[in-house]
Amino acid sequence: MAALRGSDVLEASQVRILSADGEVIGAGFLVAADVVCTCAHVVTGALGVPDTEESAPGTPVDLDFPLLSGRPRARATVVSWRGGGADVALLRLDAAVEGARPVPLVDGTGVWGHTFRALGYPDGADDGVWASGTLRAGQGAGWVQMEAQEPGPRIEEGFSGAPVWDDAQDGVVGMTVAAHLGERTAYLLPSAELVDERTLRPRCPFQGLAPFTEADAEFFHGREGDTARVHTAVRRRPVTLVAGPSGCGKSSLVRAGVLPRLRAEGMSVSELRPVPGVRAAAVLARALTGILEPELGEVERLARAEELAGLLETGGDVPAELRGGVLARGASAGHVIFVDQFEEYAGAEPAAARGLFGLLAALAGGGLTVLVPVGTTLMAVRAESVGGERFRADSGKYSVSPNGRFVALVTDRRLEVLDASRTRHQSVSLPPPAETVDWIPTWTADSKRIVVWGESGNLYRSYSVQDLRDSVPLDDVVPKAKELDSVTELRGGEVDSVAALQGSEIVLLTVDGRLARVDAADAAVRTRRFLVHPAPNWAGTGLTGEIFVRSQLIARPGHPGQVAAVTRTGTQRGEILLWDVWSQRRVTTLPGPAISVPFATDSFTSALAFDADGSHLAVQNVDGQVMVWDVDRRKQLARSAPRASNDALVGIGSGDSVVTYLSDKKQVQFYDLTGDGASGTLPVAGGNWIAGFVHGHRLTIDTGRLRQTFDLNPDTQFRTLCAAADRDYTEAERKLLPEGTPSQPPCS
Repeated sequence: MAALRGSDVLEASQVRILSADGEVIGAGFLVAADVVCTCAHVVTGALGVPDTEESAPGTPVDLDFPLLSGRPRARATVVSWRGGGADVALLRLDAAVEGARPVPLVDGTGVWGHTFRALGYPDGADDGVWASGTLRAGQGAGWVQMEAQEPGPRIEEGFSGAPVWDDAQDGVVGMTVAAHLGERTAYLLPSAELVDERTLRPRCPFQGLAPFTEADAEFFHGREGDTARVHTAVRRRPVTLVAGPSGCGKSSLVRAGVLPRLRAEGMSVSELRPVPGVRAAAVLARALTGILEPELGEVERLARAEELAGLLETGGDVPAELRGGVLARGASAGHVIFVDQFEEYAGAEPAAARGLFGLLAALAGGGLTVLVPVGTTLMAVRAESVGGERFRADSGKYSVSPNGRFVALVTDRRLEVLDASRTRHQSVSLPPPAETVDWIPTWTADSKRIVVWGESGNLYRSYSVQDLRDSVPLDDVVPKAKELDSVTELRGGEVDSVAALQGSEIVLLTVDGRLARVDAADAAVRTRRFLVHPAPNWAGTGLTGEIFVRSQLIARPGHPGQVAAVTRTGTQRGEILLWDVWSQRRVTTLPGPAISVPFATDSFTSALAFDADGSHLAVQNVDGQVMVWDVDRRKQLARSAPRASNDALVGIGSGDSVVTYLSDKKQVQFYDLTGDGASGTLPVAGGNWIAGFVHGHRLTIDTGRLRQTFDLNPDTQFRTLCAAADRDYTEAERKLLPEGTPSQPPCS
């Protein structure tokens, strides 16, 4: 059973409710393997009974699964009925339908601004029509308002009973129940209102600190690639290790992702959990006794386990001899022994753990597989292949989307976009750029559009990441730059830097020191160009120092409308301008040394980087240092981070640490600016750095071939677990903590 993506699950759950003569009345969807949810008024319409029916109809309802192969039909009986304002009916299938899958129900509150999609069956569209748009908030009746996007289908009669998929949460937030006639406003009943506890046990998809189990497999999404890799390894090797820092989700991955797939393929599974203080042979013997002689009582089992432990400690071929007995008791496709919490055993009993691992390795083979999650002190959380040689075949500029999902590459002839989570590749042709101009890709803040523009040239177009054929021309936004496209010397009107602002809005800075705010989705100019810093009259000035630099521009997180801008003149003077582009007001100026302008052939890097809340700004200076500003206090931190001229500024890590990429060494460096000035490095595999970003305590580095995610503060995982348990670290946990972790109890 392959792991399903969110879109696949949604399609595999879709139901059409039919009348007795086969007419499509409305929609529905699976909420359990044999339970369909729809509107009560859809059921009455299908059965031809009045909408005022207060009791559940006893007549079976006909339905089919239109998006499954062969459109299998089924019948179902109403088992839960809430007419009137609630308008919910739950129907139990006579038999489960092969290939159908229930959807995950997610929180239907606090969804303002989330995008959605829904499949309905209005008149003349029995095969279904997809509608999409934006979710709003709840209203008086308890429904949540939806706004269908324009242009596009409206939600109308025929969408009743349709599940509403929230793209941000990858799950169903509710069921379509009503729509305004002739308008784009419709309403959903939140997911919490769909569950009848007598019929369907309510299950929360949010596990908090609790690990996922096999019973939670339907809610386990987003790690399909990891699941597939571990599953493949288990099927090919006698022993598989799943390594990562404690708390990163190894057990959840195995239990909710891998084990259900193995069981579906005919393998049996047993669990072994070593307990500190119990010798290795006894740990394995207790597990094997339960497999080999499950009919024994507790006392007999303990005695038999002790005998078996003695045999294991004598050495020889005992584990190999036991393997046949385990396989004989297991399923036809083989047997998996899942060893959980091995890292705690290893931390408390290192020698015993080595002995246990040796016994497990001797036991494995011939269809018997051992699967062991192991904890490490390494900071690398995961690495996943993206792109490969084909994606890197042409030289150009790379950019990673703010949500980390997409990688864009522009060459002098093409725009290419890779969906790294699904390995979907799109491309579209670009015209040759003007002489001396390179095409540059810049993502909008919502990761939905890519703006292609010419460095020291003009804006060109913005493209929808869902379909690159959906593009908007932008070359009329700065008309003067359009006129100068074929000019080989700067005149001042050229676009010099572009940054994402919020949503689909971008802000641009021209060579002559002017800012403008533009909506990349429709080319609307929200704020016309205005001067932020006087620049020379470029025409006829000849070669100056400002010719050889470019401006810098970055939006300030947590401060809507604010940007940090450095003009070409400002790079030499060290002037960082904070502007509010909404009100065209200068917020402040941060004076300092001259600013370095990074140069890279494969990426469009920046000399500026804000932290997560916009309170601190890292700046690369030409003196080889990275300084960090306390922006609101207009004060630089006392310590700076060293860098070489060809290093790249990645961002600001936890605790005001500066993160840079050392290109010569292919390493990431962390330099603490507030503590003792300690620095550390991490090796980066997969080629040269093309893009990187810091999000919270996670660092992502993309080389085009490999995307690697690192945990910048792995001890926080232990702090969270400790706080939940209201206790200090155990001695075993402390041994796994990174060097430099504070020694005081985190929960005190």
